[in-house]
Amino acid sequence: MSNSSNHRSNSVVSGNNSDLLAVLSVYLSAPLTLAGCIANVINIAVFCRMDRRQTINISLLSMAVSDLLGLLGTLWRCICFLPEVVKSPNLSFHPLSMAYGVGDTARFIFGRITACLTLLISAERCLCILLPLKVKTLITTGKIRAIIIAIYIFVTASNSWIFYLYRFVWEHSDKRNRTFLTFKAIKNKSRIEVPLIVVNNLFLQCALSAGIMVFTAILVVKMKQQSKWRLSSSKQTAASETSAKRDDKVAKTVTVISVTYLLCYFPSTVNIMCVNLVPGYKANGRHSELFLNISTVVYLLEILNSSVNIFFYWELSTQFRKEMKRMLRCATTTTT
Repeated sequence: MSNSSNHRSNSVVSGNNSDLLAVLSVYLSAPLTLAGCIANVINIAVFCRMDRRQTINISLLSMAVSDLLGLLGTLWRCICFLPEVVKSPNLSFHPLSMAYGVGDTARFIFGRITACLTLLISAERCLCILLPLKVKTLITTGKIRAIIIAIYIFVTASNSWIFYLYRFVWEHSDKRNRTFLTFKAIKNKSRIEVPLIVVNNLFLQCALSAGIMVFTAILVVKMKQQSKWRLSSSKQTAASETSAKRDDKVAKTVTVISVTYLLCYFPSTVNIMCVNLVPGYKANGRHSELFLNISTVVYLLEILNSSVNIFFYWELSTQFRKEMKRMLRCATTTTT
């Protein structure tokens, strides 16, 4: 599974009683995740009120949904790793196993969907700058909706192998004399899992990051060129200047989102490469301590990437800011 490093790392962390890593991966990540969930609920509510004839609003709304679902998986994972939950004698499921089976699976799938949507948004904005006269026919709301639905279906279906190699099964515990629901691997899973992990984690992650990097670089270069041209031009009308400023803000928003994704997921990409290429770099290998430390940082950065977009929208999007203020005023009026 994606970020299988994180899956195994926390079980080892628990076994080694590493207080620092436990605090970082559970007690710090839980409030951050909860804050991220609230932020994305606000994002969804605001984008639902905004003009959905603009393709960028549709894409950003779908990204907020993906981030929220991924963070809900992360929140479930945090709950399952709490010592009070792990030691509870009254549960009908195995907490650590359910953290992997439900939490990590959701976190991985929706994290990958967010990556695909980030690539889509950066590519869409590049086309708007490179082909301004053709973009309205090339990119329509119908096409964007179809692509987003296809991304959700494709990413979910392409990771269905997880539920072939791992199964939800009931197991009896002689120690507690109870039957527990657990998430258990099938026999000889490694022969099938290794090539799938290499394709899903290594190649696809690198390809998505490379694509986002290329489109972001094009955006930055073109924005600088357009800024210089506008400064040297004296023939702009007030309407064209307003439109240009609006497009600039959208491009800046997309650039900031893309750069944040690259910064937050670069350690994850390197970590995945090391897991597959460096002997002993795994939870039970000779580089286990380094592996655990980096995996914890990667885990927190993934949470950060899914939680901070609301600040970028507030700072860079006048329309988002207006709609959010209007929504908050309506909520305040209703409560009073």
